[in-house]
Amino acid sequence: MSRLLLLSCLLLPEFLLGFSRNPPAGRSGVPTDNGGVTCVACHRTFVTVNPDTDGSVTIETAGEFVPGVAQTIKVSVKHPTSVRWGFQLTARLINNSNDQAGSFTGGADTITRCDGTGGSCEGARQFIGHANAPVTAAGVGGTFTFEWTPPANESGDVMLYFAGNAADNSGSNAGDRIYSGTKRITLSASAGCSNPRPTLTRIVSHASGENALSPNMLLKITGANMQNAGIQRSAGIGNFVNGFYPKAFSCVAVEINGQRTAIVAATPSELTIQAPWIVDPGPHVVTIIANPGKSNELRSDVGSAMASMVAPAFYTVEGMFVRARLADGTVIGDPDVLAGSRAAKPGEVVLISGTGFGLSDPVWQNGEVALFEAKVALPYTVMLGETVLDAADAQYLGLTVGSISGLQQLRVRIPDATPDGMIPVTVMINGISTPAAGAMIPVKR
Repeated sequence: MSRLLLLSCLLLPEFLLGFSRNPPAGRSGVPTDNGGVTCVACHRTFVTVNPDTDGSVTIETAGEFVPGVAQTIKVSVKHPTSVRWGFQLTARLINNSNDQAGSFTGGADTITRCDGTGGSCEGARQFIGHANAPVTAAGVGGTFTFEWTPPANESGDVMLYFAGNAADNSGSNAGDRIYSGTKRITLSASAGCSNPRPTLTRIVSHASGENALSPNMLLKITGANMQNAGIQRSAGIGNFVNGFYPKAFSCVAVEINGQRTAIVAATPSELTIQAPWIVDPGPHVVTIIANPGKSNELRSDVGSAMASMVAPAFYTVEGMFVRARLADGTVIGDPDVLAGSRAAKPGEVVLISGTGFGLSDPVWQNGEVALFEAKVALPYTVMLGETVLDAADAQYLGLTVGSISGLQQLRVRIPDATPDGMIPVTVMINGISTPAAGAMIPVKR
């Protein structure tokens, strides 16, 4: 008990000062940080952030940013009756608010923190806040200036999350007002690109790996020098252009018959793209473009892909069984191969991922995210083993809601009479069948 009392006494001064020196990390209002907690977690008199319109926390930046180039950020906290000031701010990628965006450099009146410790955080999520909350005359306000260095590699737009404390300097957490806000910073249009000249090797179905091209399907392009060494990027909402996946991303673009197409992911040796709306059969010319639209633009040698109305294929796990799940997210598979998965049971409805089943009705455009279900336009037949499924069991083949319009989904109910074991799954559409390799689903009662 005496040790606990001693510890309480040692902590009491910082608590009474309301963390006037070096506030704890994780109080900037990021939705994925403990539910968006702010300084209200400790300063609870006014219950919520932005309790009135008399006070505010505002932020000034350079407007846009260039990857790796530091810029000055200024945070201002104001309230007409407050006399002591504090703040905390963090930067996250728009694509994923869990991912830190760049780093901060503290100064005389600011300090960085990471998971309750000071320092640079070495790439982990970082926060910057007041080092010693200044005291002024009533209403003067507090201003904090520091440097933010954006990520060295182009990673999409960045969101700044920040909270400010307009305090009464009473020596406790009571009576303090907390204000918070966000600010999106966009990548500068003049930001440079320095990708090398790319080499194109193959254009194949993203699901089957076979040479194929059909309208809106997802494709994989393999080669070399499609990104600088060590770069792996996945496009997300921070890279969207008017709600569409980008057609120039991470300093690379792809043209099929001279038509730019949506890019989903990029590494030095592989690009994931969505085919444009090409319906003409036959070979089509494919070109990779490094640094598109820049003075140092470089084009690969051309490749070709053979187009058809459909090129249906399921995604598989190590070529052994289809990539599938239940509506509640339960992963269906062989647990010895895919940890956390289990076999499907007769009577369950299973969702199986694929691409290349042709255009939907209504059509969703290249790069669009499907907001509602849209069935494929062509008639099809589904088989589990030797059984042709009726409409009650072959429930849906079409776009995957919430995903790019090239990702498609088969929804089937496993018939009650389906035996245990690895059961082949087949879709026949427009006279073309899904490849047999790996197109199995484990079933077990």
